[in-house]
Amino acid sequence: MQEYTCGFMFDRDGSVVLALKNKPAWQAGKLNGLGGKLEPGETPDQCMAREWIEETGDREPRAWDHFVSIRGSDSVVHFFRVTVDAFPAFPARTDVGEAIVINSARLIIGSAIVIPNLRWLIPLALQTEFRIDFPIAPAFDAMSSAQEALAISISAEICAGARPDAVQVLEWADALYKAEVAQ
Repeated sequence: MQEYTCGFMFDRDGSVVLALKNKPAWQAGKLNGLGGKLEPGETPDQCMAREWIEETGDREPRAWDHFVSIRGSDSVVHFFRVTVDAFPAFPARTDVGEAIVINSARLIIGSAIVIPNLRWLIPLALQTEFRIDFPIAPAFDAMSSAQEALAISISAEICAGARPDAVQVLEWADALYKAEVAQ
């Protein structure tokens, strides 16, 4: 099973760093977090730190916080977050030529140009006191319209100030899963 990392850097004003993806094809032209494949013998934490340095050139040690993993049929993606007082200077593009974009997290989750699962992952990442310490399944690479509507509703609640507890987030994840199974 292939493992990946994906990280979101936020500033205190609620902006997030994302990459405008060139590949894989299903992500091309969409915004996603920065990260990549785990190398043999590497932990997800080590991979996140390495990928961040490779993609942004930012060598400042970061306290990346793992907040959820999503298990697909043949992969696991480990999601990380970190909040900084101010963003470091970034190059215009990552090491693979993808544009680095900084935008308001609250605005970006409603955008059509984000990977669909970012509509609920970014609000979850903003809940710094919360994490899911076991892989949830399945991966939400291609959300149905019912899932997408539910994810947008969840995001709107969080952006409006809702502070879900662990039970509420698991209920939301279960509802997203049931919406996927029903498609």
